[in-house]
Amino acid sequence: MTAMLPVHLTESVNNLSDAARTMTEEIRLDREQRAAENRRMVALLVVVMVLVAGLVLLSVSNRRLGSANAAANRQNAALNKQNARIVERIESCTTTGGECYEQGAERTNEAITQLTTRLLRGDIAVAQCAKSTDTDRELEACVSRYVAGLTTRPATPGPSAKTP
Repeated sequence: MTAMLPVHLTESVNNLSDAARTMTEEIRLDREQRAAENRRMVALLVVVMVLVAGLVLLSVSNRRLGSANAAANRQNAALNKQNARIVERIESCTTTGGECYEQGAERTNEAITQLTTRLLRGDIAVAQCAKSTDTDRELEACVSRYVAGLTTRPATPGPSAKTP
């Protein structure tokens, strides 16, 4: 059954049909725009997430580097203290009036005094033994006995390298 509709109704149905097509087209275009905007938003969100992840990685690496630098700074500070002590010791040993320098000078004077005393005693032994011996072998034996006897007895005061 097909009934004929009045003209104004047909026109209204046609207008409604055109309006529905237009609205459908607008809805389709709006969906496409929203889909494009959603894709842009997702892409922007991905870019922001990548940037945030990069910032987090930079922050973590900076913290690790800071910790490593702090440890290196502590090591350097300890080495600087140790080097300062070494420099002080070197200065003490190489500067007149320094404690180490004076101790070294005193030890050197003592060594010179001992060597001088031994040389003088040896000279005295040679002079004493030369009077009573005729051969080099006898002289050596006499000097050895004389020097050995001096080392077992308390040493007699000899010339000193120290000044009064």
